[in-house]
Amino acid sequence: MKRRILSLHAGLMDPTIDAQSASIDPTPIKLKEEIMIFCRQCGKEIHESASICPNCGAPQRAQGGAKSQNVALVLAALLGPLGAHRFYLGKIVSGIFYLLFCWTGIPGLIALVECFVIAFTDQLSWARKYNYGMLVPPVHIALKLLLLMFPFMIIAGLLTAVVIPQYERYEKNRIEHSAEAPPEQAPQVQEPTQPENPEDAASAPQPGNVAPNFN
Repeated sequence: MKRRILSLHAGLMDPTIDAQSASIDPTPIKLKEEIMIFCRQCGKEIHESASICPNCGAPQRAQGGAKSQNVALVLAALLGPLGAHRFYLGKIVSGIFYLLFCWTGIPGLIALVECFVIAFTDQLSWARKYNYGMLVPPVHIALKLLLLMFPFMIIAGLLTAVVIPQYERYEKNRIEHSAEAPPEQAPQVQEPTQPENPEDAASAPQPGNVAPNFN
C-alpha cells in the first residue's frame, strides 16, 4: 500500500508518468536464498533457523558449537587412550571409562579404530549425529593419507625392532667364534735326516737300492 501511494504521488507530481508505469509490479520480490539442514533425529530437511524439528520435535541447536571432524580425528589420534575425543564429542561417560582404563591399552586400540571411523564418516552422517544437521567441513585429505600410512609405519617399526637386534646378535656370535677358533696350520713336510758320520752315510741304504735277501 505504501509503495502504491508513493507511486501515485509521483504520478501527480510528474504528469509524464502514465498510469501503467505507476501501477504496482506484480512480480514478487525474491528473498535471500534459504539454507536447509537435516534434522538430527529423523533426518527430515528443515530450515537452518528452526529451533526444533517440525516433524519430530527434536531440538536443532548444537550446544557448545559444532563438532569438527578434523578436531575429533586429531584428538583421537594423539590423546585417544585418554578419551579426549570422547569428551570433545560430548560422550562424558565413555570418556571417563577411557581415562580409568587407559593403563590396560584397550582404550588405545579402540581409539585407533575410531580414528578410521571418524576419518571416513561422510559429512551428512556426521552432521546428523553430532551437529543437529549442521554441516561442517569434512576431514582434510592430508589427515586421511597420514591415517592410511600409520599401519604400515607400525609394521615397519616392529620389523625393524625385531630384525636389527637379531642381525647384531648374529654378527657378534660370528666374531666371537672366529676369535676362539685356532688358526689353520699348513702341513709340515718332514725332510730326511743326514747322518753325522760320512761312513754311516755310505753304508746307509739309498732309496731304490735295496739289498737282496738270500735267506
